[in-house]
Amino acid sequence: MRAIEDPGLFRTIVDNLCEGVLVVDRERKVLYWSPGAERITGHSSVDVVGRHSCDGVLANEAESGEALCPDRCPLARTLVDGVPREANVYLHHKDGHRVPVCVRPVAVGSEGGEISGALQSFVETFTRPEAVSGLAELEQMVSLDAVTGVANRHSTELRLRESMSEMHRYGRPFGVVVLDVDDLKRVKDTYGQQAGDRVLRMVARTLAASSRPSDVVGRWSGDELLVVIKNVDEGQLVRVADKFRSSVSTTALTLGQAQIHVTVSAGAAEAQPRDTADSLAARAENLLHLEKRGPGA
Repeated sequence: MRAIEDPGLFRTIVDNLCEGVLVVDRERKVLYWSPGAERITGHSSVDVVGRHSCDGVLANEAESGEALCPDRCPLARTLVDGVPREANVYLHHKDGHRVPVCVRPVAVGSEGGEISGALQSFVETFTRPEAVSGLAELEQMVSLDAVTGVANRHSTELRLRESMSEMHRYGRPFGVVVLDVDDLKRVKDTYGQQAGDRVLRMVARTLAASSRPSDVVGRWSGDELLVVIKNVDEGQLVRVADKFRSSVSTTALTLGQAQIHVTVSAGAAEAQPRDTADSLAARAENLLHLEKRGPGA
């Protein structure tokens, strides 16, 4: 088993893991960033190695968008007390959207027994739309929107009508949230159509990462996105809409030296027995337009 003691062999093993792996020293400077970490975050080792683990690339956030760095992130706490941890946090992808991950930091000791650094592995906690194969991959190709990577209008309408049918037949509650990116026209006018598309994709991916597997995030109309949310009442639906606003507000798309921050407006409507799929979506859109016009509209 002497080969197991070869650092090169361990490097090869870690390089080929699906999950992300980073290694930091005692001052939390990144010493190693695995190919799996690059796949999950979009950031290459050139972007990360040598930087502090609390900077914008690696900073941990809670679901609410609250910053956990520099003192409350799992990695920082393990470097202090040496206790291995597991926690669900959010990182930011190079394309701007948030990525939910489960992180597992463990301390690394020096020969004298003191903590000299830490190794942290992390995996995504939601399935990307492209993480499919075979027939499922073909189905995804025809149901996904080319710009945003989430469900297209046709697929979203089908899921909305399915949920409406389930409510009428079985009494299963659900609602929808329609969202629009504020000042997206200004982004397009300033940085170009491609930048506007990237911002819309960033927002869509952030909404998908903030949703449950049973929810459906889709491209709705132009720059609008619609989320079908099952098993919620009106109060829960409002809280979900607030969570979406908060999540998007923490994202940023980097273009050269510029960082594009955006917010979203949202209209949330709970499905009622008298509703059709069209009337429910229309009520949510009306609420969205009221919010965009501001108080007193």
